[in-house]
Amino acid sequence: MEPVMNGKRYLITGGTGFMGVHLCRHFLDGNEVLCLNGLRNEIPCSKDLEESYGFMKVSSQKDFSGIDIGDGGLDYILHFASYPSPKDHLAMPLESLTADCLGMISMVKLAIEKDAVLLLASTGHIDEERDPTSERSVYSEGKRFAEAYGIAAHRKLGLKIRIIRMFNSYGPGMRINDGRVVPTFIAKALRNELLNVRGGSQLMSLTYIDDMISAVEKVLYSDICEPMEVGSLHRIAVGELAKLIIKLCGSESKITMTSQQINDERLPDLQRAVELGWYPKIGIEEGLKRTINYFREKI
Repeated sequence: MEPVMNGKRYLITGGTGFMGVHLCRHFLDGNEVLCLNGLRNEIPCSKDLEESYGFMKVSSQKDFSGIDIGDGGLDYILHFASYPSPKDHLAMPLESLTADCLGMISMVKLAIEKDAVLLLASTGHIDEERDPTSERSVYSEGKRFAEAYGIAAHRKLGLKIRIIRMFNSYGPGMRINDGRVVPTFIAKALRNELLNVRGGSQLMSLTYIDDMISAVEKVLYSDICEPMEVGSLHRIAVGELAKLIIKLCGSESKITMTSQQINDERLPDLQRAVELGWYPKIGIEEGLKRTINYFREKI
């Protein structure tokens, strides 16, 4: 495939994952997009990407060595290779740490070699789990390392780093068995199954994928190196989310409360994002309708 010479050249790691596929589509317009095959393919790259002029896949070994992006320069690296699903980073802790730690080291080296801007996809829940020995810590610990490594490389080597701390995002393209609350509830509601809601004061900040991609673009093209939080300021209780999904699905599902207590009421600090001109536009009900329509075709 001939590269697009009149645009920019992007490398997107985790390019076959939920956000990665959306990012590839978004940045393809007039540009060349290199999609790095992740440690595994979360969802198949759609046919429109495979046949798009300017889109190509590159591969690497599991430790991110041996990356071959061919001849030419590189303008932007978007490092999204990760295991954000709770199921994944519990079942594959070493793979999760590899993606976040060794992956970041490799991307920093490549960014410096190519004089490219490196955007790190981090998490708004980076401080959620402070015990590094707990089973759930590998995700937050990996992201903390990646942020620290990127900032250290900025200070020491002049790396052009951008860090986006994303709160929960959702939308078409998520895996049915992802393990996160939105696809889990939608899949169960469409099957008229019981929805299990954990007790406690769990309030979620949910951002639709189109808004999150817009935020990524704003952060990427900014000159802000400090971590930037992105998400919705509209909080919804998990129990209310379950009720809304049942309603929008036209489901006969019922809700049961479990004894497990989850307390999480943190909201993103959008000051820097708003200063860049970003604010989420798609409300929770509209975003859920679009996501439910996608899942109807899969179930």
